[in-house]
Amino acid sequence: MTGPLVRAEGYRLLALAFRYPDGARLRAALAADPTAPAPIAPIAERLRPLVDAALEPEHCRLFAQSVAVSPYETTYVGADKEARLGRLATLYRAFGVRAGAAERERVDHVGAELEFASLLCLKEALAADEGNEEGLAVTREARTILAEEHLGRWARALGRRLREQSRHPFYRALGDLLSDWVEADLAEHGWRPLGIAPIEEDPSPFVCPET
Repeated sequence: MTGPLVRAEGYRLLALAFRYPDGARLRAALAADPTAPAPIAPIAERLRPLVDAALEPEHCRLFAQSVAVSPYETTYVGADKEARLGRLATLYRAFGVRAGAAERERVDHVGAELEFASLLCLKEALAADEGNEEGLAVTREARTILAEEHLGRWARALGRRLREQSRHPFYRALGDLLSDWVEADLAEHGWRPLGIAPIEEDPSPFVCPET
């Protein structure tokens, strides 16, 4: 992994893969691109052949109906749920983001956190290109907070749950890719998450927010 633009694209693709599946849109996003940077290619190459009609019911089973795998941070790191949600929302607002505006998702949904990580990487690249030292420092601080206090604490546990619980190879592969991508970003920057969520066989019970 190298460069904020590469990181932005990786996070964007992962976020897209967690959305409610639209086969045509997903295939287009994962289409072969000979110009794609080396770190990005494995994401698309691994997921693209696994997109099929069975994705939709499996997405519902995993994340909506039986909620076999919770996609929410506070399920895994939930000792101070309301405070964590508040801090995330504040962080998003500082960059003009209102999480889940289109899909009515909570701020701690993995897709929301991945999309925000992608946005921060884009802003980091722009600030660096413009020589905006203050903007660069602010953006990198936000990236550190997101990695150490939020996404970096639970991505590995979520990836493990997907590998164990999914009946579809797409989501099992996505679990691997999520874990590997976030872990590589943490290692590259020397970030140390503040208490990594334990990888348990059955994390704390989750209640669907729509119920």
